[in-house]
Amino acid sequence: MPCVGFDILIAFINKSDELHPYAKEIFYQILSGEIKEVYIPISILLEYEVKLRYNGISDEEIKEDIKNFLELFNSKTLPLTPEILSRASEIRKIYNLPYFDSLHIAFTMFKDRIIISSNIVYDRIGNIKRLDPLQMVKVKGINAIK
Repeated sequence: MPCVGFDILIAFINKSDELHPYAKEIFYQILSGEIKEVYIPISILLEYEVKLRYNGISDEEIKEDIKNFLELFNSKTLPLTPEILSRASEIRKIYNLPYFDSLHIAFTMFKDRIIISSNIVYDRIGNIKRLDPLQMVKVKGINAIK
């Protein structure tokens, strides 16, 4: 049961993001059932909200986006627990990572250790498998391996 990384969420929303066509295809595959049992860590929704608030997006728009993401993922989220916070702290110390990256990794470690993301920081972490969106899907007009 892989989780979707923050970069994929942003790329899906931002049509000018170079990963947008890949993210769009990944979300299509989630909706069609080709990619099954996908979840979204609460930390990713939290980072999404923080980033949008910083960029001046209204509470109503953020609330609507998060509602839509929860519907897309059939509310498959992982709650933030003291164990995840503790693991994230350890990960930050060991790998010298930013706060949200360490949280996303900790969530992934408590589930199936698979994340769909272009962020190569996940490649540095033992026992985490990163599914590169550029390798996962074939997008018309873009050379990608399926």
